[in-house]
Amino acid sequence: MKTILSIGFNSRLQSTYFDIENPSVIPNEGEVFDCNWQDYISDEKALLALEEYSETGIWMTNIVSVYFSKEKTVVHISLMEEEHYIKL
Repeated sequence: MKTILSIGFNSRLQSTYFDIENPSVIPNEGEVFDCNWQDYISDEKALLALEEYSETGIWMTNIVSVYFSKEKTVVHISLMEEEHYIKL
C-alpha cells in the first residue's frame, strides 16, 4: 500500500504545494513541521522564502483530510504560520 502526504500552505508567504510519497512519519494536528525543503520543491523563489521564514518562524500542521483505500492512503495537510494557527 502506498502512503502520500500531500502538503499545501495556508499562508500569505507561500503558495507552493508538494507530495511526499511513503513518508516515514505522518505529522499530527498542531505539530511543528519542518523538512529538507529542497528535496521536494524546485522553485528557487519558494525555497528562498521558506528558508527566510524558517530563520524566525515555524510551520504548524493542520490536517485537512485523510483518504483510505486498499491501494493507498492520502493525508492532506495545510501548513500555516504559528501566529495564525488556532487549535480547535
